[in-house]
Amino acid sequence: MKSALFRFMLALGLGALLVPSLALARIGCEDKSITAGAIRTREDVRAFVRCAYEYVIQNGFAEARRAFNEDERWKSGQFY
Repeated sequence: MKSALFRFMLALGLGALLVPSLALARIGCEDKSITAGAIRTREDVRAFVRCAYEYVIQNGFAEARRAFNEDERWKSGQFY
């Protein structure tokens, strides 16, 4: 439990650090085209982190924690 919470908070912290550099990312979060299983490039990683950050802002920590642990969009293969 503590380990999952730590990973979640670490991801948010990294996302917060990257947000200014992600402003120019071309992939939109609205269409949900960027998923954990679709990550291929550094730009994809940046967009994925930005979308995760936006998801937390829009849905709150409790829903984001559930989604990041259960939904395939956020958890797939080596990216989690």
